[in-house]
Amino acid sequence: MAKDEDVGRRSDQHCCASNRVIPRVWRREAQSVVNDVSELVSAPDHDVAFAALRQKYGNRLQSVGCSARVCSYEAKVSNRVLSAVLRIPYTELNARFDLLDKSIVTAMVDYRSAQSKRESPVVHIQTDFCPATSRCGDHWDFFYLNPWSQSLTPEQWNGIVEMGFAAVPELRKAALSLNSNCLTNMRGCTDIAQLLPLVWSPSATGVRCIVTNHEGQAR
Repeated sequence: MAKDEDVGRRSDQHCCASNRVIPRVWRREAQSVVNDVSELVSAPDHDVAFAALRQKYGNRLQSVGCSARVCSYEAKVSNRVLSAVLRIPYTELNARFDLLDKSIVTAMVDYRSAQSKRESPVVHIQTDFCPATSRCGDHWDFFYLNPWSQSLTPEQWNGIVEMGFAAVPELRKAALSLNSNCLTNMRGCTDIAQLLPLVWSPSATGVRCIVTNHEGQAR
């Protein structure tokens, strides 16, 4: 009997340890993808950096279609297994990279948390690059967002950020400050302020933008 109880305790301890470790792995994997996107954006040569990213990811970076001039790739992280087992909201982070003539032009990160009894929040963070095959000016430091109101706004389920690769580091950091805890929270994340907390914050009636801007253009 004592032996059976000892085996049971070890099994419970193993189960509890697994329940702590597995969510941590998902959060770490999601944060790793976001960090890789951040490093790509800040790299001195974006095409060289993307080539290194493709080598690092291998089969994890899937082709989602190529034409004569355009190719797209994406990497996904989700809590699909955890959602099925524990019935918590399905949450997914998807990083997509678009190339024109083998030169990167866009990196898009979509992050969403599926809610069954309310609107499901999603944020889209797009970074635009000047392709190596084009003549580009100096105006790549733009940063646009929506919703942009710094007062209260009822819009709390759809957040959009679009920035140039030369946006100031503080804004780039805010845009890619995705909350990886949404993957493992029992309630998921219920609004865009929880998904992207350095851009929006919760309010009594919705969310408000905490990035200084003029009608959606950061300054």
